[in-house]
Amino acid sequence: MRAVESRRGAFAALLVSALFTGLPCVSAPAAAQGSAGLLVTGEDGTPASASAPPLALETLVPVGAPAAIMDRAELRGRVVLVHFFATWCEPCREELPALNRLATRFADRPMTLLAVDVGEVDARVRRFLETTPVAFPILMDRERLAARAWEVSVLPSSVLVGPDGRVHAQAQGPVDWDRAENDRTISALFPLSTPAHPAQDSTNPPSGGPTQ
Repeated sequence: MRAVESRRGAFAALLVSALFTGLPCVSAPAAAQGSAGLLVTGEDGTPASASAPPLALETLVPVGAPAAIMDRAELRGRVVLVHFFATWCEPCREELPALNRLATRFADRPMTLLAVDVGEVDARVRRFLETTPVAFPILMDRERLAARAWEVSVLPSSVLVGPDGRVHAQAQGPVDWDRAENDRTISALFPLSTPAHPAQDSTNPPSGGPTQ
């Protein structure tokens, strides 16, 4: 009976994903446990790094506040982690607390985390963030154009862009952002003049950051 209910739940999730974004939500048991890491480009047969597509989207703002555009081009010289998600995607929701901890760990480094909500309306995302606040900007890809330009095929998906504007690592599916291995992949992109980041105990990660 539990197996039948599980299959029904997975099928319902796929229907919801098709309704909102046309993208599947990765919920395989191994991925749901956060076992994935960032795959560095040029390794394991992956394509060599290429220039990241443009990304200029409105940020989620309080009701009545003027719209604001965040343009990744203005972040040239910084490491940028672009994370595509949706609030209806369970692995996406489970990943956000770890992304909060990541943002806190790198708060004093030249790194920016941009979370791109795919295909949802602002009100839905605001309601979700009332109970799950995050410490980084939320960009609204309402028409799913950015997801297409960045060749996002599943949710969640993440792309790590270096200071040179090129894609250096990526992951399609959930990532365990508390793994030291992923911290090292990010840190390797910082200029040599950037102070070394304190050692991170992945078995006892810091708490989530403040609300944006």
